Amino acid sequence: MKRKTALYGVSCFIFFVIAEVSAYIVGNIFVDMGLLYGKPTNFQGTYSEFYAHYLTDRDEEFGWRIKEMPELDYIQDKSDSRYTPAFPDPELYKNCISIYGDSYTYSNEVDSEHAWGNVLSKLLGCRVGNFGVGGYGSDQAYLRFLANREDEAPIVMLNHLSENILRNVAQLRTLMASGRKFPLSPSFKPRFMVEKDGTLKKIDIPTFQPEEFESVMERPEDFLPYEYFVPGGDSGLARLTFPYSLSIFNVFRHFHFQAWLLNEPWYAPFYQEDHPSNGMQVTSAIMQAFNAEALARGKAPVLTVIPTGLSLEYFLDTGAWTYQPLLDSLVDADLDVLNYGEGIMQRLAGEDPCQLFDNCDSHFNEKGYAMIAEITHEELQRRGLIDSQNP
Repeated sequence: MKRKTALYGVSCFIFFVIAEVSAYIVGNIFVDMGLLYGKPTNFQGTYSEFYAHYLTDRDEEFGWRIKEMPELDYIQDKSDSRYTPAFPDPELYKNCISIYGDSYTYSNEVDSEHAWGNVLSKLLGCRVGNFGVGGYGSDQAYLRFLANREDEAPIVMLNHLSENILRNVAQLRTLMASGRKFPLSPSFKPRFMVEKDGTLKKIDIPTFQPEEFESVMERPEDFLPYEYFVPGGDSGLARLTFPYSLSIFNVFRHFHFQAWLLNEPWYAPFYQEDHPSNGMQVTSAIMQAFNAEALARGKAPVLTVIPTGLSLEYFLDTGAWTYQPLLDSLVDADLDVLNYGEGIMQRLAGEDPCQLFDNCDSHFNEKGYAMIAEITHEELQRRGLIDSQNP
């Protein structure tokens, strides 16, 4: 009996060791994928050197970096707008419209000629200032509008990309795609919180000493109290810890994995009013604040929502927009919001929306951006902001 008990104990121990080693191997694969948190390692130099370089290059007011992706043809003119071939000189041609947003506003992955701001310029016969910046959240686009007092355009647009509800509740870009083998991005940003009375409270960009940065990346939850995507938080991001066989089950809580299980875009739940991120309320408040500031400056505001390819595919499958609660919130605030998704689906008339993208998980192609310009032109006419006879 003693020998059997000892053999049973040894067998259990061996099984436990095999299970833990296997779980550790699988867990590290999940860490590399970003489904479990691991301190990024895909960069050159030390953490302090990396962060010190970032401090010399970042935009201290808006966060991220204006020219962090030069390969994406980020070309600015004297007004800090994207170069507009139809009306190239901002001193000679004043903006009749200015557009603010992220890379879908800037029109990443096409040249300046085919950027939708330039296409719209040609449709209108006047210059469109394009102040979109790749990687921006709606909050950063709003802040850029606030700071751009020299923009004399009588019509201003804030374009919210459906995916950007995630950026509106984040402060550290790396945590939204936190795979250990992903390129390290130390880019921090400001964000807004909604107070109990519905007003916006700005949270400034976190700043650290270079020698602190490794500790920040080791335990971001200890340094970033306003970051939604910290490990151990409501986003479901967790660490690989012992016992590893239990730890890997945390993957099922990760918001990306949850979205995969539900066959929906990973940002869709963030639009629900009861989501713990409060993302819909924050985004709605940002857009309402942009609207109010534009009116205070004597400008006509236009609020829009641009769908990603995933949002368009989701609509085809379900007949619902992932961001419908945001649209409803803005309508309840008596604001007219342009849902580009409706115009796109009407024009496609049942055809595959992925034809408007190089791939459906990326930016629009030339055809897609041209369609955005055409929809914008029609919307401006509908609202009476431009002459309905404008060719």
